[in-house]
Amino acid sequence: MLKHKNLKYENLELLTNTVKQALHFSKQNNVSCEVSANISLGLYVNVRNQEIDTIEFNNHQRLSITVYFNQHQGTVTTTEIHKQAIQDAILKAKSIAKFTNPDPYSGLADPKLMAKNFTDLDLYHPENIEPANAINTAKICEQTALSFNSAIKNSDGVIFNYTSNFMAIGNSNDFIAALPTTSYNLSCSVIAEEQQSMQRDYDFSVARCLQDLTKPETIGKKAALYAVSRLGAKKLSTRKTKVLFIPRVAINLLEYLIVAIDGSNISNKASFLLDHLNTKIFPDFINIIDDPFIKRGFASRTFDGDGIATKKQAIIADGILNTYLLNTYFARKLKSSPTGHASGINNLIINPSNPKLSYSDLIKKMHTGLIVTETIGHGVNLVTGDYSKGAFGFWVEQGKIAYPVEEITIAGNLKTMFKNILAVGTDVNYQNNIITGSILIDDLIVAGN
Repeated sequence: MLKHKNLKYENLELLTNTVKQALHFSKQNNVSCEVSANISLGLYVNVRNQEIDTIEFNNHQRLSITVYFNQHQGTVTTTEIHKQAIQDAILKAKSIAKFTNPDPYSGLADPKLMAKNFTDLDLYHPENIEPANAINTAKICEQTALSFNSAIKNSDGVIFNYTSNFMAIGNSNDFIAALPTTSYNLSCSVIAEEQQSMQRDYDFSVARCLQDLTKPETIGKKAALYAVSRLGAKKLSTRKTKVLFIPRVAINLLEYLIVAIDGSNISNKASFLLDHLNTKIFPDFINIIDDPFIKRGFASRTFDGDGIATKKQAIIADGILNTYLLNTYFARKLKSSPTGHASGINNLIINPSNPKLSYSDLIKKMHTGLIVTETIGHGVNLVTGDYSKGAFGFWVEQGKIAYPVEEITIAGNLKTMFKNILAVGTDVNYQNNIITGSILIDDLIVAGN
């Protein structure tokens, strides 16, 4: 399945023809249409304590069709991709639409906004990966972790996952586009024990190209190192302090920004950033860019789900919120213009204009405070911005890590937290479509004993 030399061309041709057939049949039935077709192929391997826990081959197909007429709409999704399934889906979608209330905001995007430039963003790098090779990679990763330190007593598993994804979308604006992508993922989680203390931690790597994936030995060593470093964790008394969020946790903070400025939440008045457009919500030195054109980026694309051309744009410039993230529907509802985000955010890059600080420099700048390496729970109110999460990390004194800490809660408000950012580090994490270094924030409540 994964060895077929013409896999890319055959699947893209199949999906493109599927889209064309759907658009042709919808025209015959006097309805406008949006269609997306997808084929996903992959290999999943899970190894635990050098034994194979799971091997899965994945082959999924999906067809989604939305029809519009007289401000009514209906959507049908199916796992079959053939002529009869396409025709049945359109007729069912049209039938569903008859029973929906008219919606003045529904319908296709402006034809003038359709993407026309389909630059190759280097997102497709297939490999002939045999299960034996995937298993061996996972075992090497885990064995490296298990042998790293005598305190590593158990494994929570190593996962290797490879996916080739093929998609095509189109609409009655004569727009059709197709895109192949690949992704590779290797993750390792281990458990350290010492004197009745037990701690778990992990490391991982994600890439579009197999050669860009971090070596399994490196992932194993880091997972073990992180777990061992957590041993002997202490509790803290409640206090206000500076907090340094490492990149994999800082990403989560920026995810709340994305959700808060999403058109659906703004339209439904379910955001703590409602009515904050063109308002300063970060310090002057914070710039956040959405760049859909990064080669091998995890959310790179030249068109969004509405077929609209994407563009590089400043979401935050000099601390000011420049735009909400709008698809066609919510742009109409908010009497604005779509921003090319019908498929969500692209590659979000935090780019501070102040002097760049390394991770060690950030710790020195903090002097005394908390490094957060993991948060627990979902304690965020998106309407008010109130933030409260369990956390694990390290206490810092006089610019040096003193000891690990656990069973603490970090509390604040996201609006205040954004404004209280003191610095962003150069220790950038490229394992996500949100690209940031560590973020140092002032004056947060750390609740402990």
